[in-house]
Amino acid sequence: GLALTSFAVPVMCNNAGTVTGPSELGRILGRSCKCGRCFVAHYCSRECQHQHWKQHRPVCTALAAVRQAGMRQA
Repeated sequence: GLALTSFAVPVMCNNAGTVTGPSELGRILGRSCKCGRCFVAHYCSRECQHQHWKQHRPVCTALAAVRQAGMRQA
């Protein structure tokens, strides 16, 4: 099955192909992006997030479903 974790790596951009660096620096400078659907994945820029969408989408869909299920139970 699909193994999910409750967190993404918080220090680096989730797009492994990025050349712009860690998202922590972007967050400090106010230029980072967090996925608005799953609220887990961080990116160093909107462009980087857009480029990574095809890879992130299956995980994002699963994380968003888990998040929604948790919200219904609360």
